[in-house]
Amino acid sequence: MPAPATDENKFLAYCGVLQWAQGVVEQAALLADADRRQKANDYGLPFVLSFHAACDHYVSAAEKFLCYRDWAVELGLFATVDFACLDRFPRQAIRDLRNMREHAVDYYRSETRTQRWFMETPEFRADALSRHDNMIGSRLDFVAFTLAVESLLPSLRAEPYPKSLYSAA
Repeated sequence: MPAPATDENKFLAYCGVLQWAQGVVEQAALLADADRRQKANDYGLPFVLSFHAACDHYVSAAEKFLCYRDWAVELGLFATVDFACLDRFPRQAIRDLRNMREHAVDYYRSETRTQRWFMETPEFRADALSRHDNMIGSRLDFVAFTLAVESLLPSLRAEPYPKSLYSAA
């Protein structure tokens, strides 16, 4: 059942969309920095681990952005924003990737890990924790996703700020 379109819910959804859109952009910068550092240090373990953590945070930000976007649209917010640039990113794959990275220990302990954990293409075979070019876990192109979110930011910021219980009447 959808959440009621209260002023508070609209305010929280609106802020969540902007917060997580900005989070995607910020996490992409951190991820790029971690990538540069690991390459400059010949993929030393501390730098690889830093990059891995940055990927985890990026995927979480991407999933949160999409969740808040869905909620905000459901509440009638961002009506003039064209989110079509996000349609090429498989929503369920991003959710799965976030869940797999968040619950990696459970997947490694489970017999079902092999059923969903790996992705195989003619070019490569990768698991949910790996990266191939710009693909995190072989499911999310973080460069293309970041560019799509960045392209939305001006339109998102131009939308009217909803009334909230926290703002003056």
